[in-house]
Amino acid sequence: MNKEILCTLGPSSMGPEVIRRLDELGVGLFRINLSHTKAEDVEKVIRQIRSHTSKPICLDTEGAQIRTGNFAAAEVVLEKDSLVTIPEEPVPGDARQFNFYPEGIGPQLRAGDRISIDFNAVLVQVVRREGGKLILKVINGGKIGRNKAVTVERPIDLPVMTPKDLQALAIGRKMGVRHVALSFANHASDVDEVRKHCDPDTFVIAKIECRNGLVHLDDISAKADALLIDRGDLSREEPIERIPWLQKYIIRQAKKARKKVYVATNLLESMTVSPGPTRAEVNDVINTLIDGADGLVLAAETAIGKDPVGCAEMMVRLIREFEKGFDFSRIYRHAPVFWFTGLSGSGKTTVAAGIQALLEKSGRSVLVLDGDEIRKYFHKDLGFAREEILENNERIASLCASRRAEFDVILVPIISPYRVSRQAARELLPGSFYEVFFDANLECVMGRDVKGLYAKAKRNELPDLIGFSPASPYEPPQKPDFVIKTGSQTAGESIKAFYRFVCSKMKENDSC
Repeated sequence: MNKEILCTLGPSSMGPEVIRRLDELGVGLFRINLSHTKAEDVEKVIRQIRSHTSKPICLDTEGAQIRTGNFAAAEVVLEKDSLVTIPEEPVPGDARQFNFYPEGIGPQLRAGDRISIDFNAVLVQVVRREGGKLILKVINGGKIGRNKAVTVERPIDLPVMTPKDLQALAIGRKMGVRHVALSFANHASDVDEVRKHCDPDTFVIAKIECRNGLVHLDDISAKADALLIDRGDLSREEPIERIPWLQKYIIRQAKKARKKVYVATNLLESMTVSPGPTRAEVNDVINTLIDGADGLVLAAETAIGKDPVGCAEMMVRLIREFEKGFDFSRIYRHAPVFWFTGLSGSGKTTVAAGIQALLEKSGRSVLVLDGDEIRKYFHKDLGFAREEILENNERIASLCASRRAEFDVILVPIISPYRVSRQAARELLPGSFYEVFFDANLECVMGRDVKGLYAKAKRNELPDLIGFSPASPYEPPQKPDFVIKTGSQTAGESIKAFYRFVCSKMKENDSC
């Protein structure tokens, strides 16, 4: 694969078998999300990953963002119109009070500030300050938990990295981690700040997930080694309906700067709980690749999802489908069928071989269903009685239908003596069916007798030879699509004329 998969490891994917399988599938970078990893666990997590893969590890910082603190329970419900206290000192959070993280955010908030928590799951507003505490009123109630994103509807000054980030980068540097993702890159100077805490050869990915990042995109691109579009956090500050346009814009600017660009958030989100993606997700992934993304990020899908390996397998399938390209005419093509008819010895096999050679020389794929070969290898059970000939023709037509999508052209050099069978073939093969009549009378084919069949018929060794025996008459077509005059044309002339006809029909059929 030319496209990259960045995979977030978490509770669902830290097992040895899962890490090894993700490695085998082609995951290029394993991501540790510091927003969900304790500082004291970073070294242990790095060692755990490295014990099962040699692929590089990326430390993804918390960055300049506000989150909820710890709660006593997994989640709490904030009721509409209730009051909530935000103290400065750490507390075990509940429905009456909890903390914002990092520390020191409270003094920057003031009465009237509207604050959304966990992507608008809850909306609160600052009503007053009481000493060192903030009092918030719940405008829209709902469930929240620890470490959920908090968005204030005005700019707030935040440090580029949290104390945990600095501690984790120091550990990573000591352990040789050479990939770092900077969350919430606001300015080019933020990239410089990160580099101060990394080795010189560290690959720094700047995450574009806030309005400042968009405003200073070109400067950030110049400083970073790559960009990552976090569509989820970006939608906290930008209208969600604008995200597709912003994705295309960021990718375009990254390409201008000759920097790699990755895309994250909700790519296969439904697969955190379901065995397969939605149609909308599949469409999103392919279109993101069409936009020009160099890589895709699996986050919750592999960190906490039910089937992290299944998610990665699906992503590999989608990337391979994209890289293979899509040619409608090749996948769903409807190859024209040229159905020959004429007496034995009228030149059908010779012309078919000549046309096949010319088409294959021009790069076209050709299927030739020669009547004699079909009988010899596949339809040995059929004789030459009328009903058996009709059955043979029907089987050949069905074979054409089943293999029409595999070739550019199908040639069927058979006698096909009966009008009813030719009409049945036309109905079974609608769209591009052409009846080709090899016009040669009995005297002509007996004079040629390339297979010696007529000599055998004269000796009564072939009692049912079509067109020779009165019991097996040949029924010439009334309105063939093309006529080859075997008696008055050389084989070369017939092939040349028929080749022009075949090419004209291929063009009509979008196959040439």
